[in-house]
Amino acid sequence: MTGTLRNDSGRCVSSENGTAPQKPFDGQPNPILVYLCAALLSIVALVWALRLWRTDPLHTPFDYAGDSLLHGVMIKSTIDNGWFLRNEKLGAPGAMELYAFNPADNLHLGLAKLLSLITQNPITIQNLLYLIGFPLATLTSLYVLRRYGISSSIAIAVSLLYAFLPYHFMRGVWHLFLSLYYLAPLGIMLALDIALRTNGEDRAQSRPVPLSQAIIICLLIGSSGSVYYPFFSCYLLLVAGALVAISSRSFRPLSRSLLLIAIICLTLSVNLSPSLVRIYRGECRPPDREYSGAEIFGLKIAQLLLPATGHRVKPLAQLKARYNQAPLVNENDGASLGFFASAGFLFLLVNLSASSARKVSADPFRRQLFWLSSLNLWCLLLGTIGGFSSLFALLVSPLIRSYNRISVYIAFFSLFAVALILQKLSLIYRSDRSRKALNISLISLVLLGLLDQTNSSFVPRYAVNKARYESDRDFIRRVEMAMPTGAMIFQLPYTSFPEHPPINLMSDYDHFRAYIHSTKVRWSYGAMRDSQADLWQQRIAALPTEQMLKELCSAGFQGIYVNRAGYPDKAQALENALAMHLGPPAVVSPRQDLAFFVLSPCKNP
Repeated sequence: MTGTLRNDSGRCVSSENGTAPQKPFDGQPNPILVYLCAALLSIVALVWALRLWRTDPLHTPFDYAGDSLLHGVMIKSTIDNGWFLRNEKLGAPGAMELYAFNPADNLHLGLAKLLSLITQNPITIQNLLYLIGFPLATLTSLYVLRRYGISSSIAIAVSLLYAFLPYHFMRGVWHLFLSLYYLAPLGIMLALDIALRTNGEDRAQSRPVPLSQAIIICLLIGSSGSVYYPFFSCYLLLVAGALVAISSRSFRPLSRSLLLIAIICLTLSVNLSPSLVRIYRGECRPPDREYSGAEIFGLKIAQLLLPATGHRVKPLAQLKARYNQAPLVNENDGASLGFFASAGFLFLLVNLSASSARKVSADPFRRQLFWLSSLNLWCLLLGTIGGFSSLFALLVSPLIRSYNRISVYIAFFSLFAVALILQKLSLIYRSDRSRKALNISLISLVLLGLLDQTNSSFVPRYAVNKARYESDRDFIRRVEMAMPTGAMIFQLPYTSFPEHPPINLMSDYDHFRAYIHSTKVRWSYGAMRDSQADLWQQRIAALPTEQMLKELCSAGFQGIYVNRAGYPDKAQALENALAMHLGPPAVVSPRQDLAFFVLSPCKNP
């Protein structure tokens, strides 16, 4: 005889011979306290991992180069202009338009706009968005695990490991919208919900996700994740629906999958609609991508299992450093799962090979492991170099190329498996001694996991970033004091936007440092590549100095900004030529890396 009862999470579980299932060790804790405890623990771990006591996290950038500056500009554009897609303070004499480079993350840019009601500092908002990603990832992971009957203590421990993946730190504010991966567990939950409800067999095992809740989750997923997380979520929904439809010979699971996929795609299309309209009209074109990008930025299984780069254990750090000399090591270096998730990953692969269809069908625990194993494998088949991703890039679209980012989905499947195994052990061994042993094991799991998944290389260079940030702030203040409101300033060396290789020691997007601190003048950098303004800038920058100055004066520019790091001689030759016509620099930054020349009133060279 089989009965059905509910456990402390509100989940239905089956029991043999009508007996009550064994309760997990944490009894029936108050759900609010469980989530509050998880959030507080994640904050404590975050302060420790990032050594936040060494800095002022509200006023010192965690990163001040490359894509971090681009995200800072998007946030500042949202503050200055109401939204980020067009900014007339950049791209002079035109304007910066991001319709062709839309991150499709209106959820978090909207949150940035709300935070601007509290502070107008884009660096503060950027830091806050990054920091809240850790407790949010903890809480969504906790929610999903609890929904599938994992006890509070085990769920909190595993959720902390998920929130503190090396991926989270290695993305950082550099890839801000990707580091906010807290919606990934909810997308996985929707796929598992479809998989575990075959012919209604598991209604006694887990509460179905209400359609209204599923729709809300799809709306959130479709509004975040820079296209990648919506794409991966749709992929999992399609796989789950198709596999269950085939095994059950019913179209119903696939129809639910297709409905949720349609909601995500429609939401994503709405968020991208300003860009899609302009692309359709021929007013802009999407970034150029080659199908080989799926190979270059694909996932490597070795990177999942090897330790994080810079591991605190020296032999492990040396091992990873050796591997990093291999070809095709790039941003996919951040895919490391950590020791415990790697163990879960390998277990899922072994479990899938050893699964018996009969036992899987009869045992709820085996069913969950089976579907975790199956979906994990399908993620691996998509993301790995030479996998389905390469076929998709070749046959459908190369615009999605960095398939290594699916590692956060693989990580959740792997840690979910760890949670299920711990849960199974907790229900088998229920003595007081076993209970104490489990509690000690969970504490050890978290401590050892955090030590394994974090290291000193993940701590931002606070002192360096602060010195550079404050030097730029003082420099731009003095520049704006010398310029009237709305003055246009030409930035040298010329750099195309977006995605340009470093020029000498000047990184991509380095020219955005000026706008981050600016309030009243216009800057030349930021015109979209091959736009009219960009082609004009490229032509002007290539002219001899005397002719360049005449052209700039005629176009209404009133100053020249020089980033000395962009020149092998630190711009000495350029500045000597400018000084012959304009006099010495009017302003030089405290760090001596930036110089500004007044171009107005124009002097006849």
